[in-house]
Amino acid sequence: MRKQLYKEIETALLSILDDNDFQLIQYVDLWNNQVDDAEESEAFDTPAVFIEFKNIRWRTLGNKTQEGNINLTLHIITKKNASTSNESKFQDEELDALDLPDKIFTELQNFKPSNASYMVRTETDFENNNKELQDTKETYEFTILNTLASPKTTQLEITLNTKRE
Repeated sequence: MRKQLYKEIETALLSILDDNDFQLIQYVDLWNNQVDDAEESEAFDTPAVFIEFKNIRWRTLGNKTQEGNINLTLHIITKKNASTSNESKFQDEELDALDLPDKIFTELQNFKPSNASYMVRTETDFENNNKELQDTKETYEFTILNTLASPKTTQLEITLNTKRE
């Protein structure tokens, strides 16, 4: 279930286009503190999005079916190349990173994973402790239905003869 969910979110993220109709997000992966461990981590192109699964609160509905409330954080990673001060000639290009979470939000607010409700953004957090990378954390919540343990049902085809003799 989580693998399918990850793949669906990945596909949605990679379908986002920039103003020139090119793929905006260059790299998607599971979160594993790649920004904090940048020297030891595999190199990645930016903008990048790392998907972090947070807690899932499960409720059993019966018949071995569960409904879960998922918290998922997207780490939106961009490079810091130049100053964003009013004196920088690259200010506009550098500040484009601030638009990226909204572009992702615009795509995901209409995105509904399989067996799930629409994703709702609930929190934004900015991590400014890295000299080279900006990590904007966007948290989304949604509900998902897990029927993997449910008994499999068999569909029967029945033909009724309604002719009277």
